[in-house]
Amino acid sequence: MIRRALQVVAAMTCLDLVFAFYVIQTAEKAAYAAGALAAAIIVLSGFVTRAYVDDKRMLIPAALGAFLGTFLAVRIVGA
Repeated sequence: MIRRALQVVAAMTCLDLVFAFYVIQTAEKAAYAAGALAAAIIVLSGFVTRAYVDDKRMLIPAALGAFLGTFLAVRIVGA
């Protein structure tokens, strides 16, 4: 269970980072980059969703990953 929780944290962190860069690329009208990031969002969100649909306890690691991803995205982008 701990391994799965760490995977969910990592996937959700990546998902939030990818989503932040997707928004930036979309704002810059970079269609190919935004399209590639959109595909990554679908894959990562599918993994995370499946993890907590199968085990409701994974909502906590998902929330932690969401916090970390957003925090890092803001720090990286400098917004």
